[in-house]
Amino acid sequence: FRSSEKVRKSKILDLLIKSALPIGYLRWISLRAQPKLDLKFKEIKYELFIDRVTLTIDLKKMIKDVLSNTDIRSTLNENDLETDINLKMTLNHDVWQVCCGKDLINILSIGTKKLLDKHMNPEDISRILRLTYNIIHFSSSDLYRSIRMWEDNNNAFKVLRQERA
Repeated sequence: FRSSEKVRKSKILDLLIKSALPIGYLRWISLRAQPKLDLKFKEIKYELFIDRVTLTIDLKKMIKDVLSNTDIRSTLNENDLETDINLKMTLNHDVWQVCCGKDLINILSIGTKKLLDKHMNPEDISRILRLTYNIIHFSSSDLYRSIRMWEDNNNAFKVLRQERA
């Protein structure tokens, strides 16, 4: 039972990442373009471009939604943005550096209706994830190791409690 549950969770995570990658790449393009595109993601409406059953993303609708919240949308070419996203999707970037946690949570929120037969809002999902993340998880992270290394090199400063996990 445990291995089949792990496989199921892995497939769900893979699906969430696959759906969030194009959004992450659009965020990346917005920040890296010269001059910066300054696209607005704050009012993004995931339900407009995420399929509720398959959780797949409609790239054109996603771009339109982001541009509809952006002041300079008239000067941007939707097809160029789509081409840029598709190009980035062919490259081998670390998905954890491209995807935004907020996007993953919002996509999962849309999928909870099908997965759990009840809708969970993004705030509830965020709260549950925060509650399940404990010191054992944190102590195995790169951030924890980096902080400990910094503390070792800067003995006058302590960021974390003295107990080593």
